[in-house]
Parts: sequence; C-alpha cells; structure tokens
Amino acid sequence: MTTGGRNQRAPGSLRLVATLAVAGLISGVAIIGIYESTLPTITANKARELRAAVFEVLPGVSRMQALVYRDGGLVAVAEPGEDEAVVYGGYDERSAFVGYAMPGGAAPVGAWLPIEAAEGSEAELLGRLARFTD
Repeated sequence: MTTGGRNQRAPGSLRLVATLAVAGLISGVAIIGIYESTLPTITANKARELRAAVFEVLPGVSRMQALVYRDGGLVAVAEPGEDEAVVYGGYDERSAFVGYAMPGGAAPVGAWLPIEAAEGSEAELLGRLARFTD
C-alpha cells in the first residue's frame, strides 16, 4: 500500500497478537486492582446495611447475633460459612431475646422460610402467635 509515495505494510499478526495481549494484561491488572481496593469498603457497607435492616425490623434491639442451622438447631457463630443460611437473633440492652430477622431472599434455614411481607409489627405479631401455639 502506498501513501504519499511511501510503502506502508500492514502490521504483522505477531505484532497484533502482542498488542492485544498487552492490552488484556493491563486491563486485567486494572480490574483486579480496583476489585481488591474496593472490596473492604463494599464489605463494610453491606455489614452496615444488614445491621440497620435488622435494627429496623426488630425495634428495641441493641445487639444482633448470627445464627446458623446445625445439628437440628440454631447455633450462634461469629462468622457464618458462605454456604450456610443465616438467621440473625436480636437482643435488647439486658441481653433479652427480642426476635429473629432473615435477610431478604434468604434460603430456608432448617424448617424456616423467609417471609418477605412480614416486617416490624407484623413480625412481632407472628412471633406472639408462634409462642402462643407452642
């Protein structure tokens, strides 16, 4: 190909492949760097939102505890496993149990199913009904 009297050759396939490989490497390193640098902030925000949601659903709660279903019952854990469905127990200032909260879209925990529509006072009424029927 000639342009203005000069011969210009098309770049070779090795040069094209090398250019694409370098561009892919730079993009991959950038994505990993951004992910690693933002992960702690995202994790902290998720924990803060979960805490606020539990405190909203269970009025009067001052502390919450993660609970998982193991060996036929709920067990308190510091950090639940990734494959474990979690229920959060809420406690007041005197460490008296207030109620349970499940994240929206949660998997069943034992025989419990999350109820999206039951929040706040409705959850309290359901809790009273459950205690009455036991």
